[in-house]
Amino acid sequence: ILYKQNEPIESIEYQRTQMIQSKSKFFDGSLSQFTDEFTLNSKYSCLLYRISKAYKFTHIREWGLSNGIETNYILYPLLVESKTPVKYEYRYKSKNQVKRFTNENLIYNYQGEIEGTNWSENNERIKLELINFTKSLDEVWQAIDEIKTTFNENTIILITNIRHTDNHYLTWRQISNMKEFSVSIELFRLGILYFRRGQVKEHFTIRY
Repeated sequence: ILYKQNEPIESIEYQRTQMIQSKSKFFDGSLSQFTDEFTLNSKYSCLLYRISKAYKFTHIREWGLSNGIETNYILYPLLVESKTPVKYEYRYKSKNQVKRFTNENLIYNYQGEIEGTNWSENNERIKLELINFTKSLDEVWQAIDEIKTTFNENTIILITNIRHTDNHYLTWRQISNMKEFSVSIELFRLGILYFRRGQVKEHFTIRY
């Protein structure tokens, strides 16, 4: 998954370019600046695609401010290529605007999207928790606190922008050192967390 390469998805990259060139406002800043500063580049986005394709997530929950690029790379192999129904929930106070970006960025409608998934059910399902780590440290901790009440051995947590600032990296290290997570993988801008019951705690730093 880490080293097998794939081509960026043209329709999503076109939208990335459009947003970088945009003069639109995006919350407390510009869409162009947010896209350039916080959105994972195509190399990492392709990795998200491969992770999603390999694990075949059935439940996806997303946290924090996003312009939809990462979301679309994760949903593309499920909803577009394999036509697999996915339960997707976006957790952010202004989710309608972000949901609009997410839908407009993909050439297909999200036919499998379901709001308000009950995350206390279907624990055998493969779940993805995607945390967009942008400006708010508090939001990340709130997400982790809630995730801890529902995650299981089939849950994977992805955290973006873990090295954006020193505070971002310190927060990532604090999270990865928590006893709840037995395996953590650090890929410079992206962090991955696993829970494996009974496994000795391990941390991997991989040049990517």
